[in-house]
Amino acid sequence: MSDEFTTDNITQLRAVPRGTGWEIRFASGNAACCHQLYVNGRLADWTDTAAQRAFALDVILGGPAEILVAAVAPALRRTDLSARLSDAQRNPAWVYRASVVRSHRHGRGDCAALLGDHATGQIDDCPLDRQELRPAWLDEWGLGAGPFGSGGFGYDAAAAPGLRGAFGAGPFGIGAELLELSAALAEEGAHQLLVRTIAPDGRGADGEPVAFQAAPPPAPPAAVTITDYDAETQTVTIQIS
Repeated sequence: MSDEFTTDNITQLRAVPRGTGWEIRFASGNAACCHQLYVNGRLADWTDTAAQRAFALDVILGGPAEILVAAVAPALRRTDLSARLSDAQRNPAWVYRASVVRSHRHGRGDCAALLGDHATGQIDDCPLDRQELRPAWLDEWGLGAGPFGSGGFGYDAAAAPGLRGAFGAGPFGIGAELLELSAALAEEGAHQLLVRTIAPDGRGADGEPVAFQAAPPPAPPAAVTITDYDAETQTVTIQIS
C-alpha cells in the first residue's frame, strides 16, 4: 500500500448512536496521518488533525451501510481516494448508482429523482434519491445565456463544462457534468429502478427502467443471550435471535 493511503492498522471501529445520526469511533496506529471516512464506497468525512479518532455521521443512510476508515497523508485528507479501494468496497452489492447528465436543456428548478420498486414490481413515486439539476448558484450557459460570441455555433459556451465530466454529452462536442444518484437497497432480490426528470410544475419524464439484483448484508441479531457456561472447559453457549 502507498504511504499516502492505507486501511492497515485501523482497529476498534464502532458506530455509536448520537441524536439523529452516529458517531463513528476508531483506533489507529498511523500516528502521523489524518483519516477519511468512506460510507458505501464514497468519501463522507475527514479529520483535520492526526489526533482525531471520531467522525460525526449526520447523513440519513436509508439502508445498509458499509463503513471504512482510511489513513491518508494530511495534504490528501479532502481528496476522494475511493479509486484505491477494492471494487467490492467501492460498489457494495446492495447499492445502485445512476449517472445523470446535467444538460443546458435543463431549466431552473428541474430535478432528477431515482425511483425504485423495493423489489415489489411496482415503482414507488417516493424518490430514493433526488438532486436539483440547475441550482441557483450554477452558472448559466447556452444560447444567449452567457458572454455572447464567446462560444461557437451560436452557443455562448464560455461557462460550459468543456473537458470536465462526460465529453460529447453536450451540444457540438461540448462536455457535460455528471451527477450521481444512489440508493442503498435494504430488500434482497430483483429491483426495478428508473430516473425521473421532474419540472417545477410537477411534470415528469421517465428514463428506461433498469433491473438490479441487490444482495444486502444480513440484518443484525435482535438479541444475543448466554444460555450456558461450562467452567471446566470454559465454553460459553449463546443463542442468537
